[in-house]
Amino acid sequence: MTESSSTVQKKFAVVGSGYMGGGIAQVLALGGARVALADVSAEVAQKNYDRLLTESDQFVADGLFPAGSTEILRENLWAAKDIEEAVADAEFIEEAVPEVLAIKHETLARISGAARPDALIGSNTSTISIADLAGPVANPERFLGVHFSNPSPFIPGVEVIPHAGTSAATVGTIRELVHSSGKQTAVVKDVTGFVLNRLQYALFHEAAQLVEQDIATAEDIDTLVRTTFGFRLPFFGPFAIADMAGLDVYNFCYQSLQ
Repeated sequence: MTESSSTVQKKFAVVGSGYMGGGIAQVLALGGARVALADVSAEVAQKNYDRLLTESDQFVADGLFPAGSTEILRENLWAAKDIEEAVADAEFIEEAVPEVLAIKHETLARISGAARPDALIGSNTSTISIADLAGPVANPERFLGVHFSNPSPFIPGVEVIPHAGTSAATVGTIRELVHSSGKQTAVVKDVTGFVLNRLQYALFHEAAQLVEQDIATAEDIDTLVRTTFGFRLPFFGPFAIADMAGLDVYNFCYQSLQ
């Protein structure tokens, strides 16, 4: 799709073009948007742009991406010389720089200073408070967490995390945007770790204790998770599974474990 097309193409930007940001850019570009990639330099952004095309060729060969995906990415993705160029006319900007508050603040300040005042801005943070991140963003009602999971081209779920000042309109628009890229959203509150990582790290904490107590090896725990409840979870969440098992059964199990 080009600028002269009769259909107006949405313009997005991803700031931070590494493995996580690059994957998000692939998702958005395959969803039909024109997506700018920005990083610490034009050279890094171009290098990651080239990597994303090479990866796409391999994904197509492996049956993970549909045929023609690389051509869509080549047309819809572009490497910007800097953040300011990438975000200048973007409707939505996703920040995906390292998980360090100072780096994110500096990046978000640059994004906010160069972007349109009505552009929506998301952060792909895993654990940092969205309210803490919002400080450098002018018009913070347009800012929220938009947390993709790694590897983002293949994981369907996205956490949407408004802070107290995020407008309801921003949340609704972001959900529509993410859905149009073939993903599903869950809106969660702005607490440390949000929901995804609180669940993920609770499992890892228990798994680590089982290894430390010599109850099972790491390999055997991985096998059990993958081949038992991990096999169910893509189809049923924990509450649906509990409902199917019976809350009386869960109550008995809780008493036994405690």
